[in-house]
Amino acid sequence: MKNKDILTGFDIELDKHAVNIGITGCPAFLASEKEYWLNKAYNQLIMRKFTGNNTLQTGFEGNIKRVFDLEKLIKTDYSLGDGDDLLPDANKTLLFNSNSNTLTINDFSKNKERLLFISAVLKFGNQSSTVSIISHKDADRFLKTYNNNPWIPTPVAVVRDNKVVIFIDTESMTAPYRVDLTYVKYPSVISSATPETDITEIPEYMWNEVISLAVLLALDNIESQRINTNSELNKLAE
Repeated sequence: MKNKDILTGFDIELDKHAVNIGITGCPAFLASEKEYWLNKAYNQLIMRKFTGNNTLQTGFEGNIKRVFDLEKLIKTDYSLGDGDDLLPDANKTLLFNSNSNTLTINDFSKNKERLLFISAVLKFGNQSSTVSIISHKDADRFLKTYNNNPWIPTPVAVVRDNKVVIFIDTESMTAPYRVDLTYVKYPSVISSATPETDITEIPEYMWNEVISLAVLLALDNIESQRINTNSELNKLAE
């Protein structure tokens, strides 16, 4: 859908809600305010569909529609670490800590290109293994120290502080190391400055959900309606 059509849809939906709650005409929003609420709704809807923070309590792989909703936003960066050998540590995409047993992707967001971690595959030597995500509280159990030599049959990882830290068994998983990283990318920005730009990374029908959510957020913010919007916000992520 083109930016101009998304912004027009916001006006139409806003006017419809205004009539329903007894307001003559829709509240006036500047173009920058419409952009703010539409982009906020767009990002929020993606997060809800991916994490399962919705009435059905299912994440994106737990619902066929949700997988289809987000499939064009899912990307994979292959062989992170390839070509790092001659780079200083600060510039490496995949840093091996020779004093412990960790591989670190230092800049997960990649300057706001990657939004959400989905999965990773570690390539070591001539082998590969899927990386399992663990909780922050369990991470220390897998860190090799003077007093701790963990058994790690398959690599595990934790995502924290814009980093992906992968714990490995350095005896069975030997260099060279490369990682295939799959993620949800940041969505395009909705802007009135580029009215003819067509945003095609989500299905056309999903824009109705984005626009409806944006209007609900905007109206809730100015307290123009007297209904509880929380249940409606969750329904949009189903």
